[in-house]
Amino acid sequence: MTWIAFDFDMTLADSAEAVIESLYLAFKGNGLIIEREEIENQFWKIKGRKVEDQIKHFLPKRDLISLSPIVHNAFMEHYSMVGLEKTKPFDGTVDLICFLRQYDFKIVIVSAKSIVNLDKSLRILHIETDKVLGNLYGFEKTQKIKEHSALAYVGDLEVDVEIAQAADCLSIILNTQSEEIANWQKKPNYQFTTPRKFLSWLQQENNLKKLNSEPDNLRHLDRS
Repeated sequence: MTWIAFDFDMTLADSAEAVIESLYLAFKGNGLIIEREEIENQFWKIKGRKVEDQIKHFLPKRDLISLSPIVHNAFMEHYSMVGLEKTKPFDGTVDLICFLRQYDFKIVIVSAKSIVNLDKSLRILHIETDKVLGNLYGFEKTQKIKEHSALAYVGDLEVDVEIAQAADCLSIILNTQSEEIANWQKKPNYQFTTPRKFLSWLQQENNLKKLNSEPDNLRHLDRS
């Protein structure tokens, strides 16, 4: 069997509005005046970080110790109630996963999101997978990807490229513009602007075979 590992947030699912709304409500409920527009403007700087680090980004230093845990708990409560409803699949996500499973690929989700919220999100979005692993950060993900001998790790951030390379598998980036990737020190093996574009590429003649043969050439890549 061949496994492909996927990140979840901002890779398969657009959770930007879910995070923004949950942060806004968590701050507001604890008497913190942080405008929703400010959170929206800062989101692209904080995406991919741990929730507690996203919260700390907005809090005054004097309030970090006293308010961070309280706001974090409020965020998790709001996310479970309203955040999940605002999470939407990116164009082509469901079809991409169905296509890969149709061709006997096994899909494992490797995410920082909690298992509870992952399971709920996947069910709501009608995304069927073979395994779900949550509460993983950084190179904890690398370990799990290695354990599955995954062909590829699919993400949306430069750190996802680093994780894939450390796991000796292909790096595939979705939903990130070429202009941004051009500034990364680490480059993916493949990049597609949407899951739909990735699916269209896979459906072209010989590309599934090409993808499967890539790991044989990984040792020749210059990753310096």
